[in-house]
Amino acid sequence: MAFDGARWLYDHLPPALQNTACTAAGVARLRARYGPGQRSWQRFFERSGGWSDAELREYRRQRLREVLRHAYEHVPFHRQRFLEAGVVPDEIRDVDDLARLPLLDKGDVVRAGRGMLADDVDPRSLHVHTTSGSTGTPLTLYRSADAVHALYGFGWAR
Repeated sequence: MAFDGARWLYDHLPPALQNTACTAAGVARLRARYGPGQRSWQRFFERSGGWSDAELREYRRQRLREVLRHAYEHVPFHRQRFLEAGVVPDEIRDVDDLARLPLLDKGDVVRAGRGMLADDVDPRSLHVHTTSGSTGTPLTLYRSADAVHALYGFGWAR
């Protein structure tokens, strides 16, 4: 078992300071989830709820192209997968084209580890989330501050 300094410190604090530490952690979590970024995403999701099917399809296509291009240019794991499949990002124009790429499973993510992180993002700026491992192996996920804001913005908009 790895040494968890924060847990060790918490366990050795007197109860009054444990309460203070919990409050501080809660405030930090609250600030990470909510704020101007979250409100901006919430407004976006509220507006997009009224888009036509054509507008939604076009937005989805545009974002898909942006995400795939970024993955190819900045994530070694995904660049390798594209190369192995003989596909370049610009060939994927819609969701239906994703079938040209190999499926990504949990084992791939576990084996790749931090190789799944984009090289243009400071890993220290990411929010770390670990799944429970109910299927046998916990999975560590990394989210940018913007991704956390989008997640909570979506929740509040919907």
